[in-house]
Amino acid sequence: MAVAGAGKKLAWSNYTEVDKGKPGPTPNSVISAGTSVGIDADWGKDYTTAGGKSTVKLTDIKVSVTLGECWVVKGNKTDALLAHEQGHYRIEELAAKELETKLKAISVTMDNLNDASTEAQKQGDDAFAAMSKLGDELQDLYDSAPPKGTNHGLDATAQTSWTLKMTAAASATALKAAV
Repeated sequence: MAVAGAGKKLAWSNYTEVDKGKPGPTPNSVISAGTSVGIDADWGKDYTTAGGKSTVKLTDIKVSVTLGECWVVKGNKTDALLAHEQGHYRIEELAAKELETKLKAISVTMDNLNDASTEAQKQGDDAFAAMSKLGDELQDLYDSAPPKGTNHGLDATAQTSWTLKMTAAASATALKAAV
């Protein structure tokens, strides 16, 4: 099992140009880009049977940009803005890596293969829900106002700090502890 899509570098070609941004967090502010990133887990299972017992493990995680849902305001394509959007991808990547660790730990052995599969699926769904929630919390924190957030990348000092913390973090939980 490995996280497919880890290390992807975003490019403006991943984005659709739009005429105007979305309302920002403060009066008269505008958000200039939006990045949609998702984590998918393929619940394809690795089955083994021995001594009348079936063991089920969960496999395959992918982090990817949701094509058609990423946008940038015409004329606002800057390196700094793309670096901020890359941070959104990085947060989901860290959540996906943490999910991978949790899914690797799931191994259900039962007499009945269907029961083992159902229990492995439940444990996998629970892990996925927890990582999705953590990823969402970090995304919101990342875009929030300083001192915790970057103000949608507009605070260069905060952006640099987040970039360094994301680079150092091995997981979404480690990132949350660092910010």
